[in-house]
This record gives sequence, structure tokens and C-alpha cells, in this order.
Amino acid sequence: MADKEGLYKELERGKVLAIEIEADSRNALLARATTVLSRIMVQPDNVKAAARQEIEIVDDTDVEMMHDMLGAALNVFRSGFLWRDAELEERGGPIVVWLSGEQYDPDRHSLLTEIKGVQEHQLVVENKDGKWRTRITFDI
Repeated sequence: MADKEGLYKELERGKVLAIEIEADSRNALLARATTVLSRIMVQPDNVKAAARQEIEIVDDTDVEMMHDMLGAALNVFRSGFLWRDAELEERGGPIVVWLSGEQYDPDRHSLLTEIKGVQEHQLVVENKDGKWRTRITFDI
């Protein structure tokens, strides 16, 4: 089942949530995965892009990059910052992810799914036939 925006496809939901995401480039895939994480946890309609949070990641492999980026974004969420969009910038080594959103307001924001963590051992990031794909499994 795909989400209503077409950002990802849900493969499994139970004790875990497994999704698949596709994009035209590695950076677009990383940015989309970070946006999708937010869409799974929070209804985006009332989240305003009033502020930005920065996440900087340096890793050796695409799988490590995806895992650490989503883990860092999850920590930002736990600190009370919700985002509706993510942009990516490469800085000659580190990747910077800019999260556009605002602080959580229980009167305005609807929480959807609690994500406890990202499973690295089942994470897949690949480039096949000119498309970048990832399969991510979240502990819920």
C-alpha cells in the first residue's frame, strides 16, 4: 500500500513497519526518507515550516548514512521538533540535512505512529537501473 502522497510504499505493519522508497538520486532518496519518517509519525497538515534544524552525518556507506540520518532525525523528533520537509546539502564529506518545521504543540499537531528505532540489519540502499531504492524497517 502506498501513502496518499506517493512518497513511499508500506510493505509490512505489525511489530515493525517496513517501507520502500524510490528516488532519482542518492541525495533525493536520503531527503525523501527523512520526510517520510516525519509523515509516518505526524500528520503534516498543521506543521508549519517556521524554523529549521540541521543534522550533519558522515559515514562510509549508503546504508550507514541512511541509518544514522534517520536515527538523528528521530532524536530531533524526540526533542520536540516536528518537520514537514527535508533538504539535503553535501559539504565535501559530511551531508547536512535541513529539517523545516516547528516545535510540537499538542493543541495543533496530531501524532500518528510511534517509531522506536531504525533496524540497520535489514536496511537496504541500492542503485538499480538508474533508480535509487531503499527498504527501511522501523521498530514501532
